[in-house]
Amino acid sequence: MAKNDYKGKLLRLFREIMLLGKSPFGLSIKELEQKLDVSYRTIYRDLALLGQVGFYSEEITKGKYVIRGLDSDIHRFEKNLQFSAEEAGILASSLAAIPENHPLKKSVLQKMRAFSGMEDILKVIVKTDISRNIERLAQAIREKRQVTFHNYHSANSQSIRSRRVEPYAFSADGVFIKGFEHGQNVNKTYKLERIEEVALLKEEWKFEVFHEAETPPDIFGINSGQPWQLSLRMSMRAARLMKEEYPLSNKHIFKEDVSNWMFEGQVNSFIAVGRFIMGLIDEIEIVAPQELKDYILAKIK
Repeated sequence: MAKNDYKGKLLRLFREIMLLGKSPFGLSIKELEQKLDVSYRTIYRDLALLGQVGFYSEEITKGKYVIRGLDSDIHRFEKNLQFSAEEAGILASSLAAIPENHPLKKSVLQKMRAFSGMEDILKVIVKTDISRNIERLAQAIREKRQVTFHNYHSANSQSIRSRRVEPYAFSADGVFIKGFEHGQNVNKTYKLERIEEVALLKEEWKFEVFHEAETPPDIFGINSGQPWQLSLRMSMRAARLMKEEYPLSNKHIFKEDVSNWMFEGQVNSFIAVGRFIMGLIDEIEIVAPQELKDYILAKIK
């Protein structure tokens, strides 16, 4: 076996240990195939090999596997390889600004996939159009210049229109951009994927004094509105989907019992969380507040 093959196999085995060791719900063979881009036969061989050296996989539910009781050194090593939300935001904006043909960009992305679990952020980075927009936004922030968002798709107003904005900060997860919108004269949070094109303007910022948002963005990326403390009881599937779609929710979700998970956290609006609840209406119970229950009832009538 070539030297690079050994290196690739060791990297894959180590990643399998981390994936199965940190997954609260377990992973299926199919999920491991997709994450590691290898065949199911390779996964079975790897699991057998890991078992021979003391990393035993356990089937916790039908077709879902975990590795329990990892040595504390492994956990410390994994922790050192993880990026915080703030670090992830910096990496997202920085890597997106690097040209696609740069010889080191591909290898950096591969290593981030292997060690960091930053799949959601990587989805944003590797999209060429979004990368170009992030590059222009990063330049606008550095040079304190205004931009135009051509054809921004707003989920709140269900409209598509261009906006003149003074961008001033990427969100912690690198998926949103915060800016002061001219015309409406308010701070808003915009999802990068919904901006068709960013045009960098010559005009400098005019309203920097107003750039700080009244409230920090919640885990759904909304930074305006009335703060609400939520308590939601969810199925295992709903909890997993919330973690996947909104990574910053992870620290607010905990296991209540064998079949239920709880979300305890603050949001600035019912719009985004309400949309999530209505998509899984049979798997999420609103414990509090009553106002959120009333909001959902009004929406589904």
